[in-house]
Amino acid sequence: MQIRELLKNNKISLRTYNICMEQQWHSSEDIRNYYNEYKHFDGIKNCGKRSMEELKRISSSDFFDRLQQEDVLNRQLLSSFETLTLSLIHISEPTRPY
Repeated sequence: MQIRELLKNNKISLRTYNICMEQQWHSSEDIRNYYNEYKHFDGIKNCGKRSMEELKRISSSDFFDRLQQEDVLNRQLLSSFETLTLSLIHISEPTRPY
């Protein structure tokens, strides 16, 4: 997955995005490759605790599975919200005498 997409979908912070651009990491694969080689993100400029946690999360083998699960849950929530909204609209409509 492209780093820009992760930022756009609020999966990483702007600081982490900037770190990735500085390191010339343009995809989650680039991050994973770095982590697999060095086993940490220590010493990277501007990479604090939160950014390290975000990068480690992206590096994990189940990252994409969790993204897919989250996407399914978000769609289910949206569907439930739409159903609830339609029900409330129906209830709030005044009845007209025939």
